Amino acid sequence: MRTPLFTDQGYQWLWGIYRNHRSVNHSAKSKEGRYRWARDRWSKNGVHSQVAEGNQRLLKTSFGTYNYVKPKNSTLYLNEFSFLKNVRVLGLDVISGDQGLLGIGSSNYGLKKSDFLNENWLKKSLRDYTYIKSNASENGDVISQSGYSLVNSSLQLQKAKTRLLKAMLAHNDFWMKSKGTYVQRRKELRHQKTALKIWNFISDPKEDNTYHSVSEVCSELKIHKITVMLILRKWLNLKIIEKRRVDRAWYDRSIDFAIRKKAKELPYLLYTNFKKAKNKKTLRSLK
Repeated sequence: MRTPLFTDQGYQWLWGIYRNHRSVNHSAKSKEGRYRWARDRWSKNGVHSQVAEGNQRLLKTSFGTYNYVKPKNSTLYLNEFSFLKNVRVLGLDVISGDQGLLGIGSSNYGLKKSDFLNENWLKKSLRDYTYIKSNASENGDVISQSGYSLVNSSLQLQKAKTRLLKAMLAHNDFWMKSKGTYVQRRKELRHQKTALKIWNFISDPKEDNTYHSVSEVCSELKIHKITVMLILRKWLNLKIIEKRRVDRAWYDRSIDFAIRKKAKELPYLLYTNFKKAKNKKTLRSLK
């Protein structure tokens, strides 16, 4: 599922489920002077908020014509929609580039022989673009949702070890019992979103669980190193990832090491150390 999906902030729960989900904040105001009278419309990273809203509406109306929509083929529908829109706007000659339009038998796109021993080549090629249910939905264990943050399921708690179990239970208690202030909850949500971005970056299936340096994570994801180190220290303490040294010059004093994921999935954790409020009796005694 690599097709980007742009939505407004009404779908914030998608950031923990769909990897390429990108939300647009309609109420945000641009810092540039030329957008002062633009009705809070702004652009970021080449994506304009009004264009994203129009594409989302067009996507909804286009999918309304599909009477046979199935979640299994959702990625194929999005790829078909994106391809037809690019053909309509740019043209097939521009998309094909210097290679030209493909014929029936060129570029290995012709009909291939298939028998009962070999699998159909079309089904085999489409398998990478079909939606596969997660283990949590197969076991029928419902992951509860508190506010904007998901909590760890009972199945994940049973498989976790002692130290990791304590951290996962602390996360569940924080959200299910509505602990902390509004500012603390918003801060914790930002850390969770950043942690999910880092986890998706180091768990790319193409790279076969290779090592990634901390500087590479910061530069590729455009995240400050202090925030990245806050999350990585938590993972190293709970043995979710493993690290190794990176060879550098003798005069290089910067903190950098290579990381690789050790756990199969990322649990929901608390990344902020909240200070406990002092009792009134202790404050009076200090006075």
